[in-house]
Amino acid sequence: MQDRQLIILADDLLDMREMLNDLLTDEGYDVVCCSAGVLAFELARRLPPDLIILDLQMESRDAGVQALRQMRSNPATVRVPALVYSTDEERLRDHAADIAACDSVALRGTFRIDTLLEQVRSLIGPHERAVG
Repeated sequence: MQDRQLIILADDLLDMREMLNDLLTDEGYDVVCCSAGVLAFELARRLPPDLIILDLQMESRDAGVQALRQMRSNPATVRVPALVYSTDEERLRDHAADIAACDSVALRGTFRIDTLLEQVRSLIGPHERAVG
């Protein structure tokens, strides 16, 4: 039996966390949620996630990018793929170079659920459910 892939999801909005958690869990991923970039980094250090998904703006306007920088400077998390999103397209444009420098992917604006799932699969692959 194959283990489920682990995703850490960080967003300060409870509704968004719950919606994305349900979606990703239904797709066969294990999800650990938190509400701050600082917490996401700490979880990523303690748990070996397959992917981290971050809202750009949480406890501060640039919390997602700050968490990415911490991850990329830490040997335990340097290779964890990351996906950053925000409805504030201007902020994403302002941080496009930072996000790219952290070897991460950005979802712009009000993204579609199928776009998010495509990005997750492209970064870590689909979860292969055990047969039998």
